[in-house]
Amino acid sequence: MPKDVRSFFRQYIAGYDALDASQIASHYTVPAVVCDSIGVQSFNSVESLDEKMLSYCKNLESAGYQGASYTCDAYHSLGPDACFVDLEWTVMTREDRLVYKTAYLLHKNKGNWKINHATVYGV
Repeated sequence: MPKDVRSFFRQYIAGYDALDASQIASHYTVPAVVCDSIGVQSFNSVESLDEKMLSYCKNLESAGYQGASYTCDAYHSLGPDACFVDLEWTVMTREDRLVYKTAYLLHKNKGNWKINHATVYGV
């Protein structure tokens, strides 16, 4: 995985570490699609993404979130401004260690990577 994509995901984790929904949401394009245990969701505004990430943050906070790390299972360049990334996440909480995978489609927006589509699986 290229250095700029690794840097993007370090910043993404920093949003979770701060439990900052707006910071997490800022890593997504608008519109964006998230597929998770709730189903397929399309977000057409920054406000709707903020609400989604706020629900993630509340769940993590109540579980006693302590940090997250990832390993890259796959990286595929789709040209200079797009890529596919498949990550295995490990999330540490007060009483548990959660491991799951997420596949991301990233696009550059004004020179910055943004998540266009995220699919959470293997939960």
